Amino acid sequence: MTAHEQRFHYSADPAEWLAGASDRGLAHPTNQDALFLAARSDARRQAVLVVSDGVSTAHGAERASFIAAEKACSVLTAAISDDDVSSEAFE
Repeated sequence: MTAHEQRFHYSADPAEWLAGASDRGLAHPTNQDALFLAARSDARRQAVLVVSDGVSTAHGAERASFIAAEKACSVLTAAISDDDVSSEAFE
């Protein structure tokens, strides 16, 4: 399966109580959206969920949405983080 095909559908589940998925839409041949999730595994059950909608008219929309979601998740996770946060995302 190519990297292009892997973006048609992907999911993330960093904790047993948190999951997300993204699928290619009907209007474009690729999935231009990105999804990042992070979860604290202690009793506080804090989570960070970031979705970035790709701008279909922009060159490199898939990569741009990925970078935006990855960075936003990183910044937000750091705000609630200690060493007890696991994250998972499509790469």
